[in-house]
Amino acid sequence: MRATDRLGVVRVLAIIAVLAAVPLSAAVGVARYDAARAGIPADNAGKVALAATVTSDPTTVTSSRSIGYHDYYTATVQWVRDGKQSAARIEVPDTAHPGDQVALWLDRDGRPTTAPLPASSAAWEGIGLTLATLIELWIIIAALVGLTFWLRGAHPRSWALSRAACRVRWLRSGMLGADSADSA
Repeated sequence: MRATDRLGVVRVLAIIAVLAAVPLSAAVGVARYDAARAGIPADNAGKVALAATVTSDPTTVTSSRSIGYHDYYTATVQWVRDGKQSAARIEVPDTAHPGDQVALWLDRDGRPTTAPLPASSAAWEGIGLTLATLIELWIIIAALVGLTFWLRGAHPRSWALSRAACRVRWLRSGMLGADSADSA
């Protein structure tokens, strides 16, 4: 098989892989959606809302995220649950002052947690993972095809020999005229 034929095979395989990545990514996303759809109600069931009292002035916290920096405010809050007083440092609005009431969510163990997730977040988790998987697979395929073509260019002598062998075959078969052979 000539090198040019092998590159044609690489192109066909790349197209098949790009097309196969779509249902594969969809299957991964559906699996994530199913897991989230089952897990979100179970997580939400154990969350309890309480009113907590802010006991300190809010302080600014800066966190880095993949899209940049995010500032938010935290303060110490106190609450009473089942006759037991507890305190923790949680995220609060920047306008909070000591003595203000803020909403607080507790998990089954009585620790502060996030608010319950809406059921629609399961769909967004599935869609997000589908798109991330699809893009990752396409990048891998593009990198492999690019590597293949780069390696092809890394061996120009073998290409020259292959072209010369084809030219000799064409000359012997009469497909290439004598005047074309002189110019080549």
